[in-house]
Amino acid sequence: MYSVEVIDENGCVGYYDYDFLSSNFDLVENNEIVLFPNPSSNIIFLNTPESKTSNFQILISDYLGRVHIKKSAIDFKNLEIDINHLETGLYYITIFENNMIEKKLSFIKTKNNNK
Repeated sequence: MYSVEVIDENGCVGYYDYDFLSSNFDLVENNEIVLFPNPSSNIIFLNTPESKTSNFQILISDYLGRVHIKKSAIDFKNLEIDINHLETGLYYITIFENNMIEKKLSFIKTKNNNK
């Protein structure tokens, strides 16, 4: 069980508790892409057991739809994304393949204990 606490610019606090184990999804050719670790405090990885090359755009946005990270990729084999600068909370990854929405998934950014 994980908990997320969000405080907006007006000081309003929201909480949400839920079970979250991992995010997996299939691409068009049934290649599995795995997001790990989830939750994470500093880096997330997207990985596939088999290489799939294409023109990918990755957007990471918050619960209000504000985009915090834009990344281009040709392959999802061990793709590393630095999330150190993000605030704690729930984020969404939208993956576009050749300018078409291919997949959406989510992850939890936890507090970085090294700061």
